[in-house]
Amino acid sequence: METNFVFIALSGIDVGFGHLNRCITLGEYARRNRLNSYFFVVGEGAEILKKKSFDAVNVSTVRDVLGPFSKIIKTQTIVILDIFHPEIIKNHANLLYLIRGIKKLGHVVVIIDNLGQFSFRRISPPIAADMIVVPYAGPADELKTSTTLIGPEYAILSEPYANIKKRKFNRNPTNILITMGGSDPMHLTPKILQALETLTKKFFVKVVVGPHFSEGQIYKIEQSKECSKHEVELVLNESCLVDKMQWADLVVASSGIVKYELAATGTPSILISIDEEHNVVNKSFAKLSGQVDLGVTKRSSDIGNAIADLLNDDERREKMILLGQKLVDGKGVEKIFCKLRAFLH
Repeated sequence: METNFVFIALSGIDVGFGHLNRCITLGEYARRNRLNSYFFVVGEGAEILKKKSFDAVNVSTVRDVLGPFSKIIKTQTIVILDIFHPEIIKNHANLLYLIRGIKKLGHVVVIIDNLGQFSFRRISPPIAADMIVVPYAGPADELKTSTTLIGPEYAILSEPYANIKKRKFNRNPTNILITMGGSDPMHLTPKILQALETLTKKFFVKVVVGPHFSEGQIYKIEQSKECSKHEVELVLNESCLVDKMQWADLVVASSGIVKYELAATGTPSILISIDEEHNVVNKSFAKLSGQVDLGVTKRSSDIGNAIADLLNDDERREKMILLGQKLVDGKGVEKIFCKLRAFLH
């Protein structure tokens, strides 16, 4: 069977699963268009792909990819790398080794890059790539070219986020969603539930429990649920939250890829970054979308105040709906593949 795409994705509890999830979204689009994919996962996550009927293998480090790659991939293919994390960029000798090795084998190299100082485009000396995709809202001086696709219009979202109807504004918000990613590395979910207890009104609350939450995390969330004055429901292991986002009048979320999903669904949102790097790259999009950006915080009082302020600000919530759905149409994957078709023979 001919392989049309190879995805190399960074994945694991410590680095999160956003890189892998983006590659899965691209792989599923390719499959719907009768194109075949193979995955190399730097870290852990091959079992996730195998459950989705993709061929995949785990490798320990970036440098370890090239050996099995050269043995498994025999025909020319498009190789998409989504591995750009501060630790990878800081030690980019292995990255140079991998990309040069792939290019030497005659493959097309496509980079899914970051903003900020830890990005592929800032590596010195620069490494050649056939295409770079930066699916984020970035500084105005980031120039788009035929081989560098930059902006939230290229946000890599799964199929359900395309063609979403315009959200109707609700002046009487009752529904709150909490989603802090697949593993909630800052253990913020209980703190957000604690923050909700400061609200005078009773709300319906749905809490997303990601597939990589520890037993200890889940226990604390269940304790918070039992003590809450709100009606709290746990949402377990859901891969797509589009229905939950459309249900919600307000969302408290991590500041990763989910912020683009929230924009596409027109959901008023409060974003919390897991570290300063995420905070820096989040600012541009928060400014454009109107989403509340709390930066890096673990203080329940900060979160509670932000929730209360947004619930009481009809004008800002309505503005978020309009700005978000104008900014992200959910068709980023289709736009990227339109460009990639030039490399398919």
